Amino acid sequence: MKYWTELNNLETQIIRLEEMRSLFSVLANGAEESSAEDIRSALWYVEGSLNDIHRELRSEFDELWEHVL
Repeated sequence: MKYWTELNNLETQIIRLEEMRSLFSVLANGAEESSAEDIRSALWYVEGSLNDIHRELRSEFDELWEHVL
């Protein structure tokens, strides 16, 4: 397949995004029982991970777009 590597990289980022969505859901549901420090730490982790995923998806999309052109 011509774009196998690019598609695999995009799929990896989609899976990471799904994991972050699940983590956010758990965090939101458990916020009442967590300390403020635990919540801040979890939010920091989610934000960093989402930024990484966004950066990777953007890079992979741009690379794939250049190949397709």
